[in-house]
Amino acid sequence: MLKNNSDIFFKNFRIIEQRLPKIAEKIKLIEIPENFEIIQTKSNLNTLRINLEDGTKFLIHSSYDPLKEASNIIKNYLKDKYDVLILGGFGLGFLAIQSLKEKKADKIIVIEKDLRIFKAAICANDLTEILSSDDVIFLFETDNEIEGLTDVLLNISTKKVYTLIHPQLLKIYPEFYSNLKNIIDSYLARKNINIATLTRFQTLWMRNIFKNHKLFLQNKGIKNFFDKYKNVPALIISAGPSLSDEINSIKENQNKFIIISVDSCLTVLINNGIKPDFVVSVDPQYINYKYFEYLKDFTSILVAEPSVFYLIPKNYKGKIIFFSSVFPFVKWLENFAELKGEIDMGGSVSTTAFDFAYKMGCNPLILVGQDLAFIKERTHTKGSYVEKYWIVRYSKFNTIYNGIYKYIHNNLFIKIRSNSGEMVNTDKRLLVFHSWFENKIKKIKNEKEVFNTSLMGAKISDCKVIKLDEIIKKYNFKNIENLKNELKLFNDKIENEIFEKNYKLFKEKIFYIKEKLFHLLEIIENGVKYSEKLYEKIEKKKLENINEILKKLEKIDEQIKEYSMLTEFISIMIQDVIHTVLEDYEDYLNEIEKKDEQLKIAKKNLFLYKGIKNAIKNFINLCALL
Repeated sequence: MLKNNSDIFFKNFRIIEQRLPKIAEKIKLIEIPENFEIIQTKSNLNTLRINLEDGTKFLIHSSYDPLKEASNIIKNYLKDKYDVLILGGFGLGFLAIQSLKEKKADKIIVIEKDLRIFKAAICANDLTEILSSDDVIFLFETDNEIEGLTDVLLNISTKKVYTLIHPQLLKIYPEFYSNLKNIIDSYLARKNINIATLTRFQTLWMRNIFKNHKLFLQNKGIKNFFDKYKNVPALIISAGPSLSDEINSIKENQNKFIIISVDSCLTVLINNGIKPDFVVSVDPQYINYKYFEYLKDFTSILVAEPSVFYLIPKNYKGKIIFFSSVFPFVKWLENFAELKGEIDMGGSVSTTAFDFAYKMGCNPLILVGQDLAFIKERTHTKGSYVEKYWIVRYSKFNTIYNGIYKYIHNNLFIKIRSNSGEMVNTDKRLLVFHSWFENKIKKIKNEKEVFNTSLMGAKISDCKVIKLDEIIKKYNFKNIENLKNELKLFNDKIENEIFEKNYKLFKEKIFYIKEKLFHLLEIIENGVKYSEKLYEKIEKKKLENINEILKKLEKIDEQIKEYSMLTEFISIMIQDVIHTVLEDYEDYLNEIEKKDEQLKIAKKNLFLYKGIKNAIKNFINLCALL
């Protein structure tokens, strides 16, 4: 059994108490197992041996020289310097110590599965340098979650990331550490997609929110349906190619389910005599309006994100409910209305629809048309608007099938295991959604039964694959027409007297903010002016009076702080600027700027001021839409 070196332990533990107080509390309660042994190596360092019940003995580090071993691993795997080095498994800390010493990354994130191993490490080795370093972040697995990983990766540059799994710990916890790289790759792909999407659509999102604001304040939210349909079966219908296989079963049995459709397949369902109870729409782009443009049946309740393309809620003649948003402006907007309720969007309309069904209490949850892969040489189900969009682009000499075939086969796709056991093509975007479904279903599998009717689509863990008619035969679902009739009576509007009162307050507040923004704009314009002077002086090496300019910029920064209440209104409008500063700033510098640190900082300062100036102008212009 491992014996504490109390001096080393308390030396390490004092730092942990300061930096990781929650982990410190857990460490106090942990007993180091008897099968953990500290072995002194031939280089007078300590290594850890774990003796498993089957007689297997694992040395976590070399019995000769653990630091030299760590150095060799780093030399073999880390060929460059990275923004972030993620170490899967801490062991007794040698890999982390050597990585920090050799400056292999700006940030090192250590992810440890077993807190007992971490306690053994702080009992055996002096780790004060690594524990106290601002460049090292420690995260731990708790209830199958890596607590804090999302927040950490969101707030640091992740342009160059390397994940290095501790070889011996991979043998002890193969499932966790094998999956860790997939989790990180999936998150980084999602982050990149989110940033690219945010950068591309930030102005459009805000414009839609402003145009949708009155309906958002006037209409009720999704929380009115939370837990309303406990243990009522739900169909969550997406526009994947396999939807066409289930149309007849859905039509014949539609009164046995709460039916939630994504917007892209709504017309397909209605044209086949199927009336969804809810249709979910989240995309800010005009193309999504095409799903509704010629719609004549408005029996479905529209479930909308407040930044959805404004013509959709404006022209929808049926009932509309909204859900809340991550946008700070929407959170502020909810101060003038009832809270709408939140959905875990997951990056797509289908993940949003699934979480809505989950929050309504539905069970089982049945995925239809959720292929998450390109099957049958198609991207979408037959008859959907997306397919029609493809059709108009082609001719009898260059057919739609040629176009889709080229699209599927000419792109850099990723192979994924299908429900049939074969490998099918997917892409990075669908892989992000696939990861979301896997993580979500893993969390809820003990409380909900989840089925997937796509026999050839991407395999989703913990999801039973079965055709819809077989599910119906097996479970003999009852008719729920009475519940559907109740939906027709639902009033989607907030009481008019309350709405009018809140709307008046909203208008007063927004125009007050608009006036404040005009004052802030004057300050920011001065910031741009002096930043340009600073850049010019540094560029021309004329540094006289530079301190005077710096003092003026400091004063401007102090003035900006007085307007902190407005930052939430402009932050969403400068996501492209923030992303550039954090991730891609070097790409925007010329060769002279890259070599001159002062010039680089001056340009960054100017870049930020100009970004804020444009954001304020855009926000003021949006206020004109009210």
